[in-house]
Amino acid sequence: MASETRCAILISLDKKTSRISSLARELEITAQDAFRNINRLLETGLVKRESADFGAFQLTELGRFVTKQIPYFVAVNKHRKFFEDHTAKYIPDKFIHRLGALQNCKVVENVTPVFERLKKLESCAKEYLRIILPQAWPEEGKILAERAVNGVEVSVLFGRNTVFPKEVIESIIPTIDRLQKAGKIKGKMLDHINFALYLSESESSAMFPNVKGDIDMSMLIIGDDPAFNEWCLDIFNHMWDRATIGSIDKAKIV
Repeated sequence: MASETRCAILISLDKKTSRISSLARELEITAQDAFRNINRLLETGLVKRESADFGAFQLTELGRFVTKQIPYFVAVNKHRKFFEDHTAKYIPDKFIHRLGALQNCKVVENVTPVFERLKKLESCAKEYLRIILPQAWPEEGKILAERAVNGVEVSVLFGRNTVFPKEVIESIIPTIDRLQKAGKIKGKMLDHINFALYLSESESSAMFPNVKGDIDMSMLIIGDDPAFNEWCLDIFNHMWDRATIGSIDKAKIV
């Protein structure tokens, strides 16, 4: 499993039974390399010869179980630098076990690019927006109000520690409050927000806290992979179900 080639073979065989020559072409390796790595997988019981075609190979049931875990290690390895100083300890274990959903995501760094990507994500939503909000920013309030007026289902989960700049309270919150009373925006509150999510029907993003537990607003993991979207949506729904109806006046205003 320390070999990228063997992992790639397992992933390929999870899709279809293949011969050595087919695997070599697909993975762009030599037939000798494919044969050597297949033999290693045969020895460990992850692969077997196909009974109807002795020249073809397929996963064993053990191999199928192992292969389903490969995305987890691919994602962790891909984002290993990010997770050197960020933590997932505030996410329930059942979602940490699904970190493989991050394998096709990318990391956006620095505050300006991060907020530009969030602005684009929210502005392009056509069906819904789900947000776990650590800190409000003026332009975001205008975008959410505009999206809600245009029929986008907006749900915002904030905490008592969510930061609302005074200018947001004065200029945007009255509009948000009116839309909330009209049922166009839904809001709930938790005691504390340790993890941020921004997701629409087509793209999702997540902000993890640093090792001190503070959400890092300058680093964003973002992607449009369906598995990542589902992962984010499941986390949002998990936290939403545990929140209570809340009002902005109980949040942190600076």
